[in-house]
Amino acid sequence: MSVGALRADQPLVYGPLPAVAAALLLLGVVRVASWAASLHISRMPVISGIAETRPPSRVRTNAGLLLILASLVLATAPLVIQTEAAAIGPATAALLAVIGLALAGPRLVQRAAGALAGARLMARVPGPVWLAVHNCHGHARRTSGAVAALGMAVTLSLSVVLTQTTITKARSEQATLGMRGLVTITAPGLGGIPRGLLSDVRAVTPAAGVATTTVVTEPLLFGDDPSLMSRPALALGPDAGGLVDLEVVDGGLNGLRGHAIALDERVGRVGRSLDVIMGDGARVRARVVATYRRGLGFGPVVVSRDLAAAHTTTGLDSAILARPAELGPLLARWPGVELTTRPEGPQAGSASAQALVNMAVLAVLLAYVLVAVANRLVATTTGRRDELDGLRRLGATPRQLRRMIRWEAAMIAAGASGAGLVLSAVPLVLLGVGFLARPAPSGPLWLAPASVLVVGLVVWSAMELPARRIIH
Repeated sequence: MSVGALRADQPLVYGPLPAVAAALLLLGVVRVASWAASLHISRMPVISGIAETRPPSRVRTNAGLLLILASLVLATAPLVIQTEAAAIGPATAALLAVIGLALAGPRLVQRAAGALAGARLMARVPGPVWLAVHNCHGHARRTSGAVAALGMAVTLSLSVVLTQTTITKARSEQATLGMRGLVTITAPGLGGIPRGLLSDVRAVTPAAGVATTTVVTEPLLFGDDPSLMSRPALALGPDAGGLVDLEVVDGGLNGLRGHAIALDERVGRVGRSLDVIMGDGARVRARVVATYRRGLGFGPVVVSRDLAAAHTTTGLDSAILARPAELGPLLARWPGVELTTRPEGPQAGSASAQALVNMAVLAVLLAYVLVAVANRLVATTTGRRDELDGLRRLGATPRQLRRMIRWEAAMIAAGASGAGLVLSAVPLVLLGVGFLARPAPSGPLWLAPASVLVVGLVVWSAMELPARRIIH
């Protein structure tokens, strides 16, 4: 309803038809998919089932490589778009690269395993290693499926988490630079700054009252709602010009009086008028008196204190920004007032909530992927009973077979981890260049080895445990 897709008065209709239709559709999709998957296999000679000798399709491989190259183009979005919408670039690039890996995976695995199998070193390796390498080469499709799925888990975990943390870091840096050298006075238990406190603080040190509010505007940035967009906004007065540095490009903060606003330089210009819906629902025609560069840290809209106070219940400031001074004796006379040295921009709270939602969705998705891959590896390993029995009849010992399975698991885990790290590296490097001016993202870098460890544990447990039961 918020985007106009449904009317507010449209009634909800309950019934069994949607569930029945979904069940029939699912059944039909499964039937068609099973028929399509078995069509080629049912026409193959029996001998072809012994080894996977048919090379992967060249068309499929080329399509996968083209998708990987296309993902590099999407990864350049942070170099062009300096807003939160730039996060779409690395995330989409990661998904596209993973799809490309799934398509090109069989050929890449076959080439890599073939090169390893043909190396002179293979003549001196133990038998289990030799068997593991040749199994990966001969069954490239089986190996590449696990590599692509686990590579997707590594790529998505790194891309989504480090994209969020990098943008949060860039937002925090802009807000810190804009309010550098200031202290913040708040009164969280009083519902706002008490009247008279600002004048008392100004008697000691330069200070300005600020407030945070919510405004609704037309779409301003790429990725905004196409109809109306609600966003947090900082409310400043003309006295903030010497304290808060928004990196003003045109105009000045001394014009923030009455129905006046300042805009990010990418979304407006001085002299323009913009319709703004305030927190109480009142529509105001505001004039733009300044444009600034630090829109990531302070949001695309800054409204005047007069405008914010006129449309709130109390009209009180949310905080006071002041130059450092001996404020202890003064604040002691005002119960409920707190002093902090780390001011935050208006975007901090909403950004943290959105990041938590994204992380929760990612965790559920990755858990599903890991469980699905583990089930597939268990089923594949269990289906190799005849292969393992044949190797035992040829003289292989149970210990050698277990070592062969472990080496196969190690190769799958290494291939998936390496592919995931490589596919996520380029988008994250470009993200760091675009937002932090350095070729590295910001965030928990321990996530990379942790992802590799999780992938290794999943592959090992899904292959080693079923193989033990079969061998014994």
